[in-house]
Amino acid sequence: MPGSSIELRHISYVVAASEHGSFRRAAAALGVQESAISRRVRDLEIRLGTALFVRSHSGVTLTLAGKQFVDRGRKALSEIGLARTEVAAIGRVGDGELRIGILSSLGSSFLADLIQKFSEKYATIQMTFADGD
Repeated sequence: MPGSSIELRHISYVVAASEHGSFRRAAAALGVQESAISRRVRDLEIRLGTALFVRSHSGVTLTLAGKQFVDRGRKALSEIGLARTEVAAIGRVGDGELRIGILSSLGSSFLADLIQKFSEKYATIQMTFADGD
């Protein structure tokens, strides 16, 4: 299985287990079964070809490889979260401000029609114009 894809939940489970110090507490925090965390982490370790945790009766601690994985995993989850937020914001354009720079030589009816249609569709967006001359 080395080289297989890694799912977001694998990363989330490893990060949660490292933060909570046990698969049981990570599972409770994420609202999933402890066996799901344990199984997915084990699958991931097999895929990566290295152990991410040292397991003991009191919980789990990260190995050196695990520390590296969690550091990068947190960054990846953060970037994906930002991407989701930005894309969702683009999809629900609702209010804000749009600044438009216009060369007076381009002041054709095409531009006026385009601005009018945009204004009708997005009435809550404040438009300001600046002459580019």
